[in-house]
Amino acid sequence: MHSSGQSNNNLVEFIKEEKGHQQLVRMVVADLGQNLGLEEAIKSIGWHGLRNRLAWAFLERQRNGHFPHQYTGDLIPELLKFEALVTPFTVEGHSRAFQLAFYLKMSLIHLTQNDSEKKFDNLLIGEDIFNLLKLAKTKIVKIDWILLFLKHLESYLGQKELKEKLVELVPFDKIISDLKEPDRNEMMANMLSYGGSVNDSDFLASRRV
Repeated sequence: MHSSGQSNNNLVEFIKEEKGHQQLVRMVVADLGQNLGLEEAIKSIGWHGLRNRLAWAFLERQRNGHFPHQYTGDLIPELLKFEALVTPFTVEGHSRAFQLAFYLKMSLIHLTQNDSEKKFDNLLIGEDIFNLLKLAKTKIVKIDWILLFLKHLESYLGQKELKEKLVELVPFDKIISDLKEPDRNEMMANMLSYGGSVNDSDFLASRRV
């Protein structure tokens, strides 16, 4: 969601359409004061504040099996740090990096719950991937897709080979088509899963950077 005054107004109307939405939002803003109306609460914390609180609530639900009763925000600094690292490379106001951070954190919680003995990399995307973004000539709107592509390609090709191809401006389609078939199939399956989860399949359909 793009952040703006009009978006905030649309957000309030969207929340009011469903009782479940209203209950969830009132729960995550309850610490601001019981007498604070929905519009006042959203205005007080802004779109990003509400975004952060809702993300936290769903992460808590995944972690503990139910929505929390009181906001603590303990999981959010990690997502905001991720977003801050990506901010120089993307267009402001779209929250794409935060969306990806939320998706990865949700996946990380799920993986940990299913294999508590195994250690997983924090948020699954490291500094080496952020360094590859420095090769971009312009800021990227759908930065989440690019990060996912880079993460997969690096795991298949290695940092050195992938960087060489990016420096040589080899098109993504060419890099992907040259992958081994099992790697290509795995990557596209993961991309389809992400696109379905965030209701965004247009980028994957066109596969344009």
